Amino acid sequence: MSEFSLYDEAKDVLANAADLSDDQRADAWDAFYDSKDPEDLAKRLTGVPDAMAQALLTAKSQMMPEVPHGVRAVEILAKIDPAVLDLAEQHPKVLQNLIDAVRRKK
Repeated sequence: MSEFSLYDEAKDVLANAADLSDDQRADAWDAFYDSKDPEDLAKRLTGVPDAMAQALLTAKSQMMPEVPHGVRAVEILAKIDPAVLDLAEQHPKVLQNLIDAVRRKK
């Protein structure tokens, strides 16, 4: 979702949860809106049936803004061990061959 919305994505999912108590629905709703992304939400959903959790995760995914490829690449690079990055920088031709191989597989 790229623009601000007042629509309550979690409400529709939780309204159909007949097997949850009101307290469980409230906890799931809080988890949905307190979580920063679907991964964080998955960690917070405890005691929620799998089908309900999956529906909430899908709704959370749909409301996440699209991340530009450049930002995603930097986030991935930030997770790589600095020693590995140093080694890759010392051998740029090997690194380029690895990158080319990954691109060909897509």
